[in-house]
Amino acid sequence: RIECNDGTVALSVNHKLVTQGKDASPRKGYICLESEGGVVHYRNLRIKELLETKITAEQVAVANRGFVSLYSGLDLRGWTTPASDKSSWHSNDWVLSFSPDKKSASSTLTTEQSFATAELVVDFRPVEGFASLSIGDGFLEQPVVISGDDAAWKPLIEKRDWIRLETTVNGNVLTLQANGKPVATDLTLTGKDKPLSLKVTGPVELANIYGKPN
Repeated sequence: RIECNDGTVALSVNHKLVTQGKDASPRKGYICLESEGGVVHYRNLRIKELLETKITAEQVAVANRGFVSLYSGLDLRGWTTPASDKSSWHSNDWVLSFSPDKKSASSTLTTEQSFATAELVVDFRPVEGFASLSIGDGFLEQPVVISGDDAAWKPLIEKRDWIRLETTVNGNVLTLQANGKPVATDLTLTGKDKPLSLKVTGPVELANIYGKPN
């Protein structure tokens, strides 16, 4: 049982207090039940909403926009990549990393499925030796290349922190955002029903890879 009262969250198991936290802030969004390393069965799930509490827009989760996960967390199922590159890709739970023997090596991941829209969400973190990440091969007339050699990207790349990339489509035009800010606009799509692809050069980590199915 989980109870929340005046900023204090308490977790009880079989009526015994197990842990609690203080100074919790209210949020509105989705509830997730997660199992780590084993099979868990749930039953008698009941939810009682808190009394109406004033919250800001930042405290409300984004509503479901129809995206689906494109990464299993286990392997490269759903993607194609050259056989010679597969040993350089490593799945570690929520992180998919590319660690080639040569830092200058490149590899392209392409979805087996085609998508009617090129809307994509992916987090990436450049690590030591990172050279570039290219988005749009196949579905953009001119792919976007993210590199520390580009002055627009250099400050983000040098931080070696996670960067969220998100594409939005309006008609035949695509916009690319980085951490919520537009960085490339008016990109022309080549057409619909295309696989999504990510080309990386040098070591990099990817996570939270989502696309919109047809």
